[in-house]
Amino acid sequence: MPNLFFDKNNHYNYEIPETDLVVMKLQDLEECRRRNDFYPQAPSYNHRIDNDHVVLFRENYNALVDYYPGENEIVVLNMPDKEVYAEARISLDPNEPWIIVYSGVRVGEVVPSMKSPARKKRRDLESTGVIVEGVLQRNQTFENYSLAAEVISGCSINGNDYWKQEGESLTEIGIGIVR
Repeated sequence: MPNLFFDKNNHYNYEIPETDLVVMKLQDLEECRRRNDFYPQAPSYNHRIDNDHVVLFRENYNALVDYYPGENEIVVLNMPDKEVYAEARISLDPNEPWIIVYSGVRVGEVVPSMKSPARKKRRDLESTGVIVEGVLQRNQTFENYSLAAEVISGCSINGNDYWKQEGESLTEIGIGIVR
């Protein structure tokens, strides 16, 4: 049985248990898209159920619903030596430091020193088809900046130092979370 929930826009949605799928009204999806006109990677729906409803991956749903100008920012992870360049959107809310890495990113080779939580997350993403042949297949949400940076780069790094906005790290611009 799907779980009914309301997002912060007062749209009702259904979360499909034991999946990463969300059912959303097509009208609400279009409203989110209009609000995000300047956001070039606003994802489309994954499947249209009927004339009124669509199914989205949770990450695509989050990318559409959670975006508000001034509440989150676009950042990049650029590591030319590992052939890694990723764009992502981060929350500026210190109580909810999520990051959504955009699909299409080529991930770095895993090095032996990669930390265990990141190594496990990377394996999980590869085994579920989110990372295929070294490429992120869809937008992926991470619960913190460092885990995202490590999974994408393949090595142990501090996301606060490596995710950058206009050349400055999250720490330098005061966004980075001190843990």
